[in-house]
Amino acid sequence: MSRSFISFPEGRLSERPLRIGLLANTAGFFALEKPAGVVATRDASGGARDTLLDVLRQELEKGKKQLKDKRIAEAHAVSFPSPEISGIFLCAKTEEAKRLLKSTMGAYGFAFTHRFLTYGRRPSDEFVCELPLVHPAKSSRMRVSHATGKKASTRFRKIRELAGGFALWEAESRYNRRHQVRLHAAESGLPALGDQLYAGSGPVYLSSLKRAYRAKGREQPLYGFPCVHLAKLEFTDPESGEPVTIEAPLPGRFAALIARIERYG
Repeated sequence: MSRSFISFPEGRLSERPLRIGLLANTAGFFALEKPAGVVATRDASGGARDTLLDVLRQELEKGKKQLKDKRIAEAHAVSFPSPEISGIFLCAKTEEAKRLLKSTMGAYGFAFTHRFLTYGRRPSDEFVCELPLVHPAKSSRMRVSHATGKKASTRFRKIRELAGGFALWEAESRYNRRHQVRLHAAESGLPALGDQLYAGSGPVYLSSLKRAYRAKGREQPLYGFPCVHLAKLEFTDPESGEPVTIEAPLPGRFAALIARIERYG
């Protein structure tokens, strides 16, 4: 089955032309497969010049045929994914559709499922973290606060053990607060690989996995971002009443990292 993409010009979101997967496209909304490192919205970026939403709207103003053919005439952000991680970016096609979707989300009508890589083991393969979170002013980090934090609940489930003490986990939440999964994971003893902000974990290099490996020149990381991916969104379409499931496959380099861990870990 062929996949659908939206193309973006070079020099805006990336030095090279970028094709972003179109994961869902209905009368009221569409979902994009946001790569790690691409800033989705100004709310998530703190004021980046070019965001995915900005460039998408500029292409709409130009009358991009690719968007017309997909019946996308407007773009309104419903979700606000972190720039550092990959996964689903949900947009509404009208202001009214955005209002309905945000209302559903605010009533805990969404299920967000992340997948992430970690190192180490826990006694239990499934548990829930309910630490309340607060975003201090002028800080890039979320913090745990039992006094002023907003409630947040994340259910963790181990998907499978990998070689060398690594593991692939799943994290599900009914509301996706800023950095919720990454902070809850770190506080629960499951620091996400590559998450320097909360886990103090740098990227994984092949030299750390493959014995006696010597890089030619400066070694590049196998995956240069936090190994966290928003893999699935589930909700009921407020306009049609139909259940919706949107899934995004792991990015190629993320999947390749897992394969390298299994081979050399």
